[in-house]
Amino acid sequence: MVLIGAGVVVLASVDTGGTDTGLATCAAAVVDALVTTVCDVEGTAHWLVFTVAATDGVVAGVAAEADGLTGTVGVTAVTARGVAAGVDAGEGPTTGVPGFDV
Repeated sequence: MVLIGAGVVVLASVDTGGTDTGLATCAAAVVDALVTTVCDVEGTAHWLVFTVAATDGVVAGVAAEADGLTGTVGVTAVTARGVAAGVDAGEGPTTGVPGFDV
């Protein structure tokens, strides 16, 4: 489990093949409202963009609930370093969310 603070935006890729190999590191930004959006991007990857509502939200639980694409979503790539550093170059789609256009 990975715990992050309230109001943090998390961007995670989901591999439609049912593995966690498509997971990218996460980027964080403070927002006001809860967002749960699935955006299609090129290739087989899909992206989950959401915020954590609780003070200490469990990312695994949110990702699993928001997915609906595969039954085996892992969040092992979501680390404190990843949240602080943002999305690696080329790892994310253009979402229209500030800080997530890569």
